[in-house]
Amino acid sequence: MTPTCPINTIDLTPLGAAGSLEFSVQQVGPDSYFTNLKIKAGAAGIYLEHLLFETYAGGVEPAIPDPIDRYFATTVNLMANAEMVLGTGNASLAGFSSADPLSFRFDVVEKYRPGT
Repeated sequence: MTPTCPINTIDLTPLGAAGSLEFSVQQVGPDSYFTNLKIKAGAAGIYLEHLLFETYAGGVEPAIPDPIDRYFATTVNLMANAEMVLGTGNASLAGFSSADPLSFRFDVVEKYRPGT
């Protein structure tokens, strides 16, 4: 971790299953460049469907979604305390300023689903 590119951790527990989303983000021209994107499961594991990045340009609503919805078909099903890199672990979001508020939306957040 460096002061110019710290690791951000978003706690997913309030959404229904213990775990977190981790990433670093840097501004590259007009775009936000995410690295080290990963999901970490808690003690009961975690199941997620369809992560969607959203930004609030200038800090105001409405939210602007990732224009290519890059994780629309992504399903994560991790056993207890496991972790997984999302895709390549990198994502460039065109027109997203790292200074603007971001949100991360999931269609499903639950505990690990055995046999899925």
